[in-house]
Amino acid sequence: MSISQKKKQSDGSTSHVTKDKKDITCFRCKKKGHYMNKCSKANNSNGANNVFSATYLNGNVKATDFYIDSGCSTHLTARKDWMTNIRNPDSPNITVANNNSMSAECAGDIEIATFADNNRFEVKINNILYVPGLTSNLLSVSQLIKSGNEVIFEENSCKIYNKRGLIATAELIDNIYRLKFEPIFKPTVFAAAAVSGETWHRRFGHKL
Repeated sequence: MSISQKKKQSDGSTSHVTKDKKDITCFRCKKKGHYMNKCSKANNSNGANNVFSATYLNGNVKATDFYIDSGCSTHLTARKDWMTNIRNPDSPNITVANNNSMSAECAGDIEIATFADNNRFEVKINNILYVPGLTSNLLSVSQLIKSGNEVIFEENSCKIYNKRGLIATAELIDNIYRLKFEPIFKPTVFAAAAVSGETWHRRFGHKL
């Protein structure tokens, strides 16, 4: 994940406090001692690939939003117009948790800006699948962790950290975690982003 950070603070420091595991409650099974993304009940898809909740197929979510999903095994999008570097998907078969199936039309990358602690981060989401019929955009917890990030679910929010600190947050709305972000539109894949003298850059080298 390649990130540029606009600082509104001068010290550039980011940190987070690790909770004692005995005080952590899983929001999937409601038991203490682990986070939801580490829950054994997350792997209940009976061998199906790319399982996600049918919640993301109804009118209660928006195609302009990203949600953090612990059941989906890959990043998914409803917005082909946001994608760059479009290519054929490696695994086009998508299974919905209600046992219906869908197909990914293509794979690609999407660039977004996330917000955390008064900082702005430019994030490239790699290998995201475009699924016609999907009504929102999903970030896979397992893919975030695989890329070196830490995903922490709290009572009313979700936080994403990498090795340098907090890089993204989501808020709990109607029992799903909506990411705080905005899309980044670039006229061509070759265009260089304009950067002011006040912009502070960092490259973390992780992928979403």
